[in-house]
Amino acid sequence: MRTNSLVIIIILLGAWACKQSPKIPEWQCEKYWYYLRGMHQEVYYLPLIVDRSSQGLIYNTPFDTSTYVIDLNEPSKTSYHSPYSSEKTFYFVCSDTLITKGNPMVIYQFSTADGGIDFGTEHYYTPEFGFFFIRSTAWPNYRILQFSDGKKSEMIWDLVHQLHPQIETSLRLAGVDKGYEHLRNSNYRLVEWNWREDNKSH
Repeated sequence: MRTNSLVIIIILLGAWACKQSPKIPEWQCEKYWYYLRGMHQEVYYLPLIVDRSSQGLIYNTPFDTSTYVIDLNEPSKTSYHSPYSSEKTFYFVCSDTLITKGNPMVIYQFSTADGGIDFGTEHYYTPEFGFFFIRSTAWPNYRILQFSDGKKSEMIWDLVHQLHPQIETSLRLAGVDKGYEHLRNSNYRLVEWNWREDNKSH
């Protein structure tokens, strides 16, 4: 009798533990944007597919599609096409070498800033990861490339903190602890792939 009671207790405890464990969403892609909206103190995830074609690097998300045509031999000729910016406003700023986890990485910075008060974004590229960090020049809004491979994601966050230490304020206000940014959090919204189609009629 005691044995049967013990088995029942173990089963009930196991069921309670499963119920208490946060559900991790099913991830549809190897890559995704960690989208931090500092003004709203919120984080959500944008699934990302990056295609390489004769047209360049194509970044597809549920929200938008952006295309970069980049030649590192002549970075000043890099072009950018997106719903938010014209090719004419995209230009090469500079390049620099940063160290992350003992690995030197050359970082190329591009910009769409044209002097407007509410408009402008900075785009950061490295051959190892592609475009991995996009930030607004006017508002604390950021996109940080993340991978299913946590080590790659951690390296990217190290680069981001070096490039733009001011992001730490937005992370803190959003309740994100430094050093844990690369860990997927089930409390953050995962945007569905059909978001664009669902919102066409609205």
